[in-house]
Amino acid sequence: MSAMLARTWNYLHSVATDPAPGWSVPTVEQRHSLPAGLAAWLQQVTGCLDKEEEREMCRRQLEVVMTKLGQKGVTPGVVSDCMVRVVYMHLLGYDCSSVFIHCVKMAGSGSVLSRKMGYLACSVMIPPTHQLALLVTNSILTDLASNSIVDIQLGLIAAANIIKPPMGQLVPILSERVISLTSHSSHLVRKKALILLNHLCDLDPCLWTATVSSVVIGCLSDSNPGVAATALQITACLISDADSPTNISSAVVAALHLHSQAIQSKLPPDFVYKGHMAPFLRMDVTRILRKLPIAINKSPHLCEQVTSVLIAPLEESPGDSKELVIQSLIHETILTIANLPCCSSLVPLAIKHISSFLTSRHHSTVYTGLCGLEALFKQQPPVLTKEHEKSIMSCLGHSDPAIKKRTLQLLVVLASADNVGSVVDNILGHVKRQEGDCSQVVEQVAALVERFGENLDWKASTMLRVVQVSKDKQRDQMTEKLKFLLANPLSEDKDPATVLELNRVRNKLRSLLANIVEKGLKGKAAPVAVITLHIWCEGQFSNLDEEDLDQVMDSVVSLGREHLQHPEIIHNCLYAIQKLITRNCQVSQSAEEFLSDCSKSDDEVIKQTATEVLLVKSNMKHSVKHPPSLIPQDWTLSFLDNLVSKSLEEGAKPYIPKSCRLEQTKRRQTRASSPQLHLTPYNVLKLTDTPTQSRDVSFCSQSGADGPAQVWTVEGRVGTPNKEEMKDGKMIEMDNKVKTCGMEMALAGDWE
Repeated sequence: MSAMLARTWNYLHSVATDPAPGWSVPTVEQRHSLPAGLAAWLQQVTGCLDKEEEREMCRRQLEVVMTKLGQKGVTPGVVSDCMVRVVYMHLLGYDCSSVFIHCVKMAGSGSVLSRKMGYLACSVMIPPTHQLALLVTNSILTDLASNSIVDIQLGLIAAANIIKPPMGQLVPILSERVISLTSHSSHLVRKKALILLNHLCDLDPCLWTATVSSVVIGCLSDSNPGVAATALQITACLISDADSPTNISSAVVAALHLHSQAIQSKLPPDFVYKGHMAPFLRMDVTRILRKLPIAINKSPHLCEQVTSVLIAPLEESPGDSKELVIQSLIHETILTIANLPCCSSLVPLAIKHISSFLTSRHHSTVYTGLCGLEALFKQQPPVLTKEHEKSIMSCLGHSDPAIKKRTLQLLVVLASADNVGSVVDNILGHVKRQEGDCSQVVEQVAALVERFGENLDWKASTMLRVVQVSKDKQRDQMTEKLKFLLANPLSEDKDPATVLELNRVRNKLRSLLANIVEKGLKGKAAPVAVITLHIWCEGQFSNLDEEDLDQVMDSVVSLGREHLQHPEIIHNCLYAIQKLITRNCQVSQSAEEFLSDCSKSDDEVIKQTATEVLLVKSNMKHSVKHPPSLIPQDWTLSFLDNLVSKSLEEGAKPYIPKSCRLEQTKRRQTRASSPQLHLTPYNVLKLTDTPTQSRDVSFCSQSGADGPAQVWTVEGRVGTPNKEEMKDGKMIEMDNKVKTCGMEMALAGDWE
């Protein structure tokens, strides 16, 4: 792809730097159709040294043209010469609106060549919103109603180039005329009429389902192969499952018939392209099948026919598909297989060709393979071998930036619960080395962490790496996602084991951040992002029962005073102080002085934030009458005994811990199998009572192979088993998992 663009750019550069207009002055040895005066003037205008000289020359020339066109008896040759000069001046950016009326006159009268020049000038110069554009349509309608094949074709071509979206009110009128021409005796007229109908459907999409679909699909059975191929191409663009069942059935039958004619080489030699019979027609057939998944899946017989059609290009050896047109046909076939569930058996063959594409030396072929693989994984995810995965990963080191970016997007699609660790590591490692914009990929990686991550430690460390590779506003967004992961209010309502793990990760991150802020990173001061995250952790996760509140606040204030040049650090310090005040209802002397200084800051945002924190402090002093430690706590909840006992008597279900629940059984229990009513107090549990006595609830067997290790029971927390006790269980699986980057390595990376 890059090589193709490079060749195109080199050609355009050579044309732009050539002082000649693309031809030379006529000589005896080298002749052309342009008059000598016109060719010399074009060369003179192109060779102007500055814009002023060019503007003056075009102004004088436009005056001469207007004078000649206004004369009586001017010859068609002179008019055509003048039109070429006017079109060229219009393309240079000069106002030629005074000549528009002459373009309309030329399109409506004269010889065929003169009318062609008039239509060309109208399509190039006259805007569709101009009043004269409607006059041109009168000439077009006249040509469409003519008995001359040449005039009809001239009108069809002119309508396709002149009728634009602002002229949508003319679509119904033109469509009636053009539909009647699809049954014309000349195949040239029928083909151009179909092309114009396609253009009109682009202007008014409702026209397809209203009248055009049945006409175009009927032309699929035209006696002329060129007309049928044109109708097939239009049908592939516009057909969908929303069409009538009759049209869909007719289109599929006709498309399959045309495909069989191409396979059997029964089409004219004009359809042969580089030794292959009608490859573009076969692409259109696959596009039609791809757009009709619902209709095809309803018919088993049709599914078999479609499968036989799609398997034909895939049966060839990948090494034989070196022609670009055959690679395009295979790519269209792969996209169709991905969209049709009935063709899932062809996925291995598709993967075989995709692997060949990925190892090609041509950039466009590699990019095509990545697009095809992404389409397969979105619809029908295949099973990849190690060789396939290695081919995909090798594209990350490709020299083409477009291929690198496409590979990153593909890796996001390939991610699953089993390989999310390695996929995320590869993506983040490449994004870190990439200089371009990878914000979209970073956003997708964050979504993968949220979707597949089960280990909280891994999720936190991975989100740290995501924050590290993100930039500008996206870094702030990723930081907020990390904060929500660690301080999600819903996580406090989970089972005690999850809460313990959450607290462990919080304390670990807090300790690592404090160490980096204190000692720096790679001989430099800690990055601003790390400092702000550390301040937030101090406000959120400080253990005020064991730590001194004044010491925590003093450390936050100290960081704020050391980084007064960074407003984001000051903001986080203020919010951390506010959080500590709401948690303990107290404030240190240094924090009060810091708040007072910030309330007088020149930064309006800092000043407003400090004022809000001072108001919170004032409100907390007035709202709390007793210290939290003096408020009596009834952890047994004995005051609920009467309520719970009454609810149980009325048939309420007892509480079952979430980790012990399974899906409710569908077996309807009889009255005799119902458990007896328990009238014991709520806070007294008998050791003989087991959860299996609960109605409509079944429990995991503790010895089950698929059941999770039981950590919490009705009696309390059991001891954590060691590795020797879990050799046949989950511990071995955890040891075999790929070790990913932890928080230490994530924080030690480059944050710039």
